[in-house]
Amino acid sequence: MRIFFLFSPTFDDWPLAIARELSRRNPATEFMGLVAGKRRIYKKVLDHTHPAIRPVYDLAELEKGWLRTPVAEDAIPKYVKLLGDNVLNRIVASSRQLGYGWVSGAVMAKTELMRRSQDSDNVRRYVVGLLDFLFEMFHRDRPDLVFCYAVAGEVSYGLGKVCQHLGVPFRQLVHTRIGAKCILDDTPEGLLEPICRTYGRALKNPVEVEPYLPQAREHLQTFRMRPLQPEYNKTVTKQVERKKTLLALPGRMGGVLLAALKTMARGSQREWHEPSDWARSMARFRITLRSLKLKFKSPFREIGDFPRRSFAFFPLHYDPEASTMVLSPLQANQPGVIEALAKSLPFGMDLVLKEHQTMVGLRPAGFYETLQKMPKVILASPSESPFKLIQRADLICTITGTTAWEAIQLGKPVVVIGEMFPFLCLGQGMVHCPDFPGLPGAIARALNEPPASTESLELFIASVLSQAFDFPATLYWEKISREKIEAQVGVLKHFCDRLEAATNVQSC
Repeated sequence: MRIFFLFSPTFDDWPLAIARELSRRNPATEFMGLVAGKRRIYKKVLDHTHPAIRPVYDLAELEKGWLRTPVAEDAIPKYVKLLGDNVLNRIVASSRQLGYGWVSGAVMAKTELMRRSQDSDNVRRYVVGLLDFLFEMFHRDRPDLVFCYAVAGEVSYGLGKVCQHLGVPFRQLVHTRIGAKCILDDTPEGLLEPICRTYGRALKNPVEVEPYLPQAREHLQTFRMRPLQPEYNKTVTKQVERKKTLLALPGRMGGVLLAALKTMARGSQREWHEPSDWARSMARFRITLRSLKLKFKSPFREIGDFPRRSFAFFPLHYDPEASTMVLSPLQANQPGVIEALAKSLPFGMDLVLKEHQTMVGLRPAGFYETLQKMPKVILASPSESPFKLIQRADLICTITGTTAWEAIQLGKPVVVIGEMFPFLCLGQGMVHCPDFPGLPGAIARALNEPPASTESLELFIASVLSQAFDFPATLYWEKISREKIEAQVGVLKHFCDRLEAATNVQSC
């Protein structure tokens, strides 16, 4: 058995731990990988010996070669024929680097790859180089399974689509939006397919999920009485908010000074997909300043200041993020989506927006001003409870956000605008409309659509519980060590059991 890992800056120790456990179970297992991240991560993977990861590729070196290599005349038609023109465009759209010019809702620290991607020929060279590499590698050393922590960029998305085309089993870690529950999904888009398949069977015969139904009923009842955000949302928000206070300002200024000294001492050379110390520090400093400015001169309403008339609720998405870049790249321009919604709502209905708390300070200049100028559009406080807005709103609208799933559980009308949405297989409680001209009709249908039945929701949640395992966000967002991972015996077992099952190899 040969397993391929995609290593990333936030997910390097876990694949190594999984490799050690799988090797213990089956010493004949071979491992290979691609490292996307700093040079130290590549060296860490390369130096790992029990088991060895071979071959292991360094993305930083590969991409330089891709950008130096002209695109062969037949390359683009060949890959369009194999994968489809839309897949090639979506590889670019999934990337914070290649597709940076398509990111309209965030300011990011610049990288060399972003700069080079302003030349469209370089973008095509990169995509063709990536696909050449993946197809050649799979032809030479075809793995029995590919596993990555998330599809959140050009490499992971391209890897997932090539696996799909070649029939290579692919798994990525995906949150279910229920507590800390995660699954290993088998789609590049993270569409909760194992859950959807289980739910489809349960609708015909619930015997498979019956052991989980009592817990599912309890979860739904508890959520309806006291709705709570998924565990990973709370963890990330808490970490980010600490960095946007007055207390954080001295540290940010110190970071800028330290970066300036480092730049003078050794220059600003970095891998092409990594911002320099100076660019990163200045970006963080500006984010803190902008977030503080917004607190003193706020475009938002006060907490609890709701419209007196009927309103729809649209939660602003984190940007850039896979939830829009991968699932719905054509609807990722949020001001455009908001304008279309405001024009499509009943004339007597306002549209209330709530900023994602972690995005305060990250929006480009003029972002909120553009939204404020739109008729019928209101900016709620970023600190407002999303559940109060859900409960007071007459309609919930989202591109691909978790808010739609929460609203469905609470029995509120929902319009999903994104091209793909992991909960569409539920088949109830929402209207799906990815086309702007169809929005007025979709909104009218949603306002008259019956809510999802409690029985269907319980079956769906039971399907989640039957497939998922607990993987707290602190186990990858916070500092991780080999010792900390190996103490998580249950989590490590879940990973390895599911990866073995994916290759139809029985555990030793």
